[in-house]
Amino acid sequence: MLFLHEFYGSSCEEMESDAVAQICQTYAVSFLSIRVISNTVFDGDTDWDLTVGPALQNYVLAVIAAHVG
Repeated sequence: MLFLHEFYGSSCEEMESDAVAQICQTYAVSFLSIRVISNTVFDGDTDWDLTVGPALQNYVLAVIAAHVG
C-alpha cells in the first residue's frame, strides 16, 4: 500500500474486485464494482459511521435500477 501511495498518490486499495475483474475479462462479461472504504492505513482506525452501509445499499440499488431499466 505504501508503494501505491508513494508512486500513484492513492490512499486505498481494493483487492477483491480485481479477482472478479479477471474472471469477467476471461469470459467477456461486463461488471461493475461499487465499494465503500471503511478504513485506511493513512488515517488510522476511526469510529465507524453506521449510516454508510445503508446509504451505499440505496446507492447500489439506484445504480442497478438506472442500468437495468
